Amino acid sequence: MTPLLIISSYSGFLGGQLMIAMQKEKLYMWCMISAAVCDIILNLVFIPHFGAFGAATATFLTEVFIFIMYTFLLRNFLEQINLKKHILQCVFATVIMGIAIVFEYRILKNDFIRLIAVSVLGIIIYFSMLFALKNDFLKQLLSQVLSKLKRK
Repeated sequence: MTPLLIISSYSGFLGGQLMIAMQKEKLYMWCMISAAVCDIILNLVFIPHFGAFGAATATFLTEVFIFIMYTFLLRNFLEQINLKKHILQCVFATVIMGIAIVFEYRILKNDFIRLIAVSVLGIIIYFSMLFALKNDFLKQLLSQVLSKLKRK
């Protein structure tokens, strides 16, 4: 499940954010059509043999297909930015956040309090880690927020 979340998020960033921002809507549309066709074919092959597990596998493989397709199509742009550093920082922050959440989850007994505490702690730890790692995207986000607050 976790690899799917990471791959899907990265693909969403590449397709939904970069391709549209770069005005490559037509290319994005063809990628989505290709992914839909891929998912349909994989579902037709896997579901009769493996049921729900086959559907999950087909979805995972489709997300990997999208990830590879976007990475290939945007390879020239991705070489220009230091995306690897950003991704490693986010993965490290996520791991630290996950460890803290697991410990907090085991300590708290009330489900509602656990949900609120885990959510708040997760957000605080994740952004604190990115801040400590001097993440460029977080710096840019903070500077934009602060400049908008100063205008008001």
